[in-house]
Amino acid sequence: MCRLRPARRWWLYGTIHDAGRGEVSPGAWHALDSAAVFVSEFGDAELDPQRLAAIARLPWGRGLDQLLPADDWWELATALLGAMSEDELRHARPWFALVKLRSRMGQSPTPSMDVAMAEHGRARQIAVAALESWEDQLTALDAGVSERVPTDRQAAPVMGQAELREDGTAEAKAAAIVRTDVRGWLGSRLV
Repeated sequence: MCRLRPARRWWLYGTIHDAGRGEVSPGAWHALDSAAVFVSEFGDAELDPQRLAAIARLPWGRGLDQLLPADDWWELATALLGAMSEDELRHARPWFALVKLRSRMGQSPTPSMDVAMAEHGRARQIAVAALESWEDQLTALDAGVSERVPTDRQAAPVMGQAELREDGTAEAKAAAIVRTDVRGWLGSRLV
């Protein structure tokens, strides 16, 4: 946490989605209690499950099960049992499958520290604002994956020599990145 000194006192505190209420320092809670406004990445906006499903879904056609080699697909499907159905996973964009896998394996606290701080602020009638909407961020993430997926020549070192699909599509390349990350996240966790 650092103090900024414009005309009025401002505090800047970096939050982490994978940390919870208990990781917020007492000094940060004290500073928040004296704030007029709390601004975080998403504020206190709630996800719209239907809109999230639309952004995270692959376009009609080939599914994630066809973009990944069979062994990798079944490892991923097994790892996500109970977190999402096989059909939901089959139609998930590669980045969303990786987010779900990370969430499942990482056991992130609920609520996260940024959500806890927004709730704390609201409970004390402190205005809560957002830097961006969750929809804007996920739409940008989705566009960024498609625009920044490495070319075949760049991809091999990035993906640990992972095999690329012959069609060379952005989704296939993103699936190759997910395939490498799946192996990294799962490691020896699957029997």
